[in-house]
Amino acid sequence: MLLWTLGLSLFFYNWPLQAVFPLLAKLKPTILLPALAGLVWLTDPLPIRAHRRVDGRIYRFLAAILCLGFLSIPFSANRRVSFDFFTTDLIFSFAWMTFLAAAIRTERDVEWLMRAFAIGCFAYTGFSFARSGGGRLAGIAYYDANDLGLMVLCALPFSVHLVRKRGGIWKLFGVVSAAFGVYIVIQTESRGAFLGLVAVGAYILTAYRSVSKAVRIGVVGLAVVVLFVFAGGDYWTRMSTVLKPTEDYNFSGQTAAGRGEIWKRGIGYMLKNPVGVGLNAFGQADGRSELAIAMVNSGHGFKWTAPHNSFVQVGAELGVGGAFCFISAIVLIFKALLRVSKNADPSSERGPIAEALTACMVAYVVSGFFLSFAYSTLIYFLFGVILGFLKLEPLIRGAKGTASPARAPVRGRRKRPFRPAQAAR
Repeated sequence: MLLWTLGLSLFFYNWPLQAVFPLLAKLKPTILLPALAGLVWLTDPLPIRAHRRVDGRIYRFLAAILCLGFLSIPFSANRRVSFDFFTTDLIFSFAWMTFLAAAIRTERDVEWLMRAFAIGCFAYTGFSFARSGGGRLAGIAYYDANDLGLMVLCALPFSVHLVRKRGGIWKLFGVVSAAFGVYIVIQTESRGAFLGLVAVGAYILTAYRSVSKAVRIGVVGLAVVVLFVFAGGDYWTRMSTVLKPTEDYNFSGQTAAGRGEIWKRGIGYMLKNPVGVGLNAFGQADGRSELAIAMVNSGHGFKWTAPHNSFVQVGAELGVGGAFCFISAIVLIFKALLRVSKNADPSSERGPIAEALTACMVAYVVSGFFLSFAYSTLIYFLFGVILGFLKLEPLIRGAKGTASPARAPVRGRRKRPFRPAQAAR
């Protein structure tokens, strides 16, 4: 029940299908489903789903970000904005992440959530493309083109993971969804997503060892074919600007609205404000800065903008401590996933899952470097699944001081039931 509730919540929390079907929005699924998941979790008897199984260094760094977000409210450039974001967004994302991590019992549960994410991506982007009226493709109601590009990019490794499956239906879905995902990335015309696509492709080609070399070459080759068939001259002209950053307005230093200048100001806010400018208050702090006041007084406009960098976002809004916790959590995740993929039994699914999740983090780090995605539902979904996956390692390897694992019954499944995790009692 917990897994199904969380799987269903993906279709509204990560892929806001309530924007596609307004009738669903009236049911408040982003509040109802996490609340139901919390109720089911509290009444679940499985030891593998206890909160202590999720706890660890990575989880504590993420909990510290939550605490720093709360502590930043009194010092925020706009206390109301920070308070509203904390109570209606961040705290729900953190709770949802915890439920995801707690729900996972086996590698099959991880794969089940990966499939749900890939299906949600395929459905949402399909509806968005069908309703698009030309120009850069953006998501319905919520995501702009750059955001959608990153979201789709993080679903691609899950599609590639399905390609290696023996089942014909899932293998076919993996191929189709991967090709369609690359096509959607092209339609967004996002340069950050393009750089992320190149990074993910390089990772799949060189480090995705659980997939045969032929399949890896085939997947990357398919992406290249889709790129050259569907990407026109305007797309490649736009992408070529990444090779000439000094000629682009973002990094030429000639405009205060360029990403480079915004990042410099964000780093300055982090160094000047030990607790940051406040959760989700970067725009308000930037709009009231000395530069903004000077430009307005001189008769020039000044755009209140987002930080356009997930790392600058955390540092500027939560201070040096927030940046340290955020970067530390990501570094520890990469190290843990690398350790699992290197030590995993070749006959198990742990290695392939670890590599797929690593590819997702590569996509997030590269493309998220150009987007304000530090508190997004995407990263908290990835954090939750990764924490749930990593908690299985001590049980699988035989944690020191634990008894023999015991199986708990699973009810209500007729065909090929999920086998719950081997929970140390």
